[in-house]
Amino acid sequence: VFHLGIDLQVDYKVLALPRVNDECIMEACVDAGIRGAELIGINRARKHQEALFMSDIVTADGTKIESTLLFDWTESAEYELGKHRSRFEYGREAPTASDWQAWNNYWNRHCNGSRFFTLPCQLGGWRAPSPRIWRTFYDEEEARLEVLSDTLGVISFREVNRRFVRTSSDLTATPKGATASVEWLSANSIKLKHYAGSQNNEPDDPVATDFLSHLRSWGGDWMWNDLRMDSDPAWVADSLRKGTIVCVTDGSYNRTIDPGVCSAGWIIMCRETKKRVIGTVLERSEAAGSYRGELLGMLAIRLFLLAVEQFYQVDSTSNSIKAVRAQKILAAVCFCRTNRSGIVR
Repeated sequence: VFHLGIDLQVDYKVLALPRVNDECIMEACVDAGIRGAELIGINRARKHQEALFMSDIVTADGTKIESTLLFDWTESAEYELGKHRSRFEYGREAPTASDWQAWNNYWNRHCNGSRFFTLPCQLGGWRAPSPRIWRTFYDEEEARLEVLSDTLGVISFREVNRRFVRTSSDLTATPKGATASVEWLSANSIKLKHYAGSQNNEPDDPVATDFLSHLRSWGGDWMWNDLRMDSDPAWVADSLRKGTIVCVTDGSYNRTIDPGVCSAGWIIMCRETKKRVIGTVLERSEAAGSYRGELLGMLAIRLFLLAVEQFYQVDSTSNSIKAVRAQKILAAVCFCRTNRSGIVR
């Protein structure tokens, strides 16, 4: 594809994180600096556990890792209820002993060595459908536990002496309770450990339908009061992909006029199409100064490009961002390849 000069773009629907503070497991591993054989081992164990997000392996209340999911889940009571624990299909994996060790070691580090694998930042309420197939639910109004079985339907457990004992099953019923985590004492007796609210009780903030709404949803409207765009900035995303974008900023500060104000002007331009986005930003601060003015311009550019990357789902390649002193921005666009001393790379 590269040698033929083909621009390949994949259009796919991004999966929403099911819970507040949720994470994609493998992205978290990569962000933690894990690479090579260790990462492969963790991924092999993860796929065997049929887990994509943190919420796929965390207790219903979002506070800790399910103890049965630190090891092969097919050896737990959950496997007796159904042969899958995710609505997504996973390729078959056979993790080795070293893979399971890598899996356990990672979660031990992630939980800061907590004996009970308590998360450093617990998950919040549900905000999107989860791919996880939950098997146990707690109906607080009826004071009963519901267990979902692929073969028996919903199995009901009633509370007796702080434990729940099996009473009946119904192939046609659907669970009504909230997701729950339990400890199996026997095939007919379980103990309720944790339960949470119903799914989707904390919907996401409204999704921005246009770029400016997305940009302003981050706050800091004052940074975009003088934002000038002639067209939809989708071209910025294309330029990022191609590496043809040039960004230039010039900070300004004049102590004699107003020692408490600094400002910057900035331009984002495509070298091929010559399309551009222009903006100025002004800030009043006790820390105002020439350097802060330069930083304001850099911040505006980086925030704008980050918003483009998120809204249009693109990763940037080799692009130039330069802060320019003592010259006009428009001239800097033309001479951005020079080695002038005022350029901060």
